[in-house]
Amino acid sequence: MNTTSNLISKNGNDYRIERVNNSLFPSIAALVNAASKAKFTGDFLQKKYATQFLGSQNVGYTAFDGDLAVSHQMGLLIELRHKDITYLAIQSCDSATHPDYAKKGLWAILNDYMFRQAQLEHVTGVLGLPNQNSYSIGINKLGYNAGGIFINYSIKVTKVPVGRIVNKLGFRKWTAHHAEKSFKKYKIPPVSFSSFDTDIYLAVNRTTDYLEYKQRLGSFFIQVYSTVFWVKIRSQNLFIGDLKTTSELEFRQAMNKLKSICYWAGLESIIFQTQKGSFEESLFEKYYLSIETMPILYKVFDKKVPFHLLKYTYADLDTF
Repeated sequence: MNTTSNLISKNGNDYRIERVNNSLFPSIAALVNAASKAKFTGDFLQKKYATQFLGSQNVGYTAFDGDLAVSHQMGLLIELRHKDITYLAIQSCDSATHPDYAKKGLWAILNDYMFRQAQLEHVTGVLGLPNQNSYSIGINKLGYNAGGIFINYSIKVTKVPVGRIVNKLGFRKWTAHHAEKSFKKYKIPPVSFSSFDTDIYLAVNRTTDYLEYKQRLGSFFIQVYSTVFWVKIRSQNLFIGDLKTTSELEFRQAMNKLKSICYWAGLESIIFQTQKGSFEESLFEKYYLSIETMPILYKVFDKKVPFHLLKYTYADLDTF
């Protein structure tokens, strides 16, 4: 299964199936951009999937029609932890099929390739974050189980549509620099923590290597009073990946200060996605409105792994 290239025939057409390697990322970026509103580059995808610190990388496959990448399925390696035991898993992401090649069954074939390869590399399961189109396919055809729902908290900092104004005036780079500069005095070195207790739940193992990897993708840590936030700035919003606070009073003080920092940084909103079960989420639920966004799916290869206890925050997603 770990051969680099295979030929398949589907509906009378021949396609070349290749295991993803770094040389393919420019073609994959072009495909993902054609199938969505993304603006990825090959260099960005190579950085995103640089998980050598976990012993492997690029657990994914791409279908080609000649030299054109037409369908793609990728697995991002992650390490999970429950109590003192760690498990290797992958998060399914950056799935894409060229609009001219939709409904040809290529995506399901690539998933099968990825599932088989993952098990050869000691992966215990696959996590999936579906949209409305892929949810039923994941459950009914690919063998995923439905897990917990993601909760989204979006807190408006200003009513001014900063993002649209910035884009119209062409000041995006300047405002991004200004926003990051506004947080400079609050920045701290990376801190390994989770709002979910791994003695109770199965969660991502946030090792030093993992935190350094995430920082290379643009996230950073700040401390406001005694509360630590893991954050990322994107599209004139501050995304909270996770946070750790000491009390309800401390949380309220830190959030009020954080909103003030964001206001003067020119940001529009503070956004936090998580699942129910943590102290921090209960505080957000008490003070802010929320909406349910998407479930997390899991496909089990090793039944000894307690995937039913899985908890995720926004920091663990491939988009953070």
